Amino acid sequence: MLSLSLTVVWLVVKRFIADPVNSVINRLTHVTPLIDTAASFISTASLSLAERSTEQAASIEEISASLEEMSSMTRKNADNAPAADRLMKEAGAAPRLASPSPARIPYPISIIRTVGRHHTKITG
Repeated sequence: MLSLSLTVVWLVVKRFIADPVNSVINRLTHVTPLIDTAASFISTASLSLAERSTEQAASIEEISASLEEMSSMTRKNADNAPAADRLMKEAGAAPRLASPSPARIPYPISIIRTVGRHHTKITG
């Protein structure tokens, strides 16, 4: 009777404990390569993303520096604008002050032409 009891216990243990555990082990054995492949893919993608993020951060830093430089130049231009305006007004007035009226020209154009013709005859 003891052997029958042990056989029954062994069958119960096998059917309700050993067989399900073996089934889980078999499924895990088949899934492990897939998990390994997925983990490798995720690792590669993560490294690529980190590299691109670093490059993008460097680009943003360069853009930021350029914008700061442009801002500084714009401020300098704005600071210099009143002086440039004053100089342009002064430059606009200079031709009016420098241009003599035709009556004040000491040598009429006709004399200058005559001298030019004589000079051409002499020099050839």
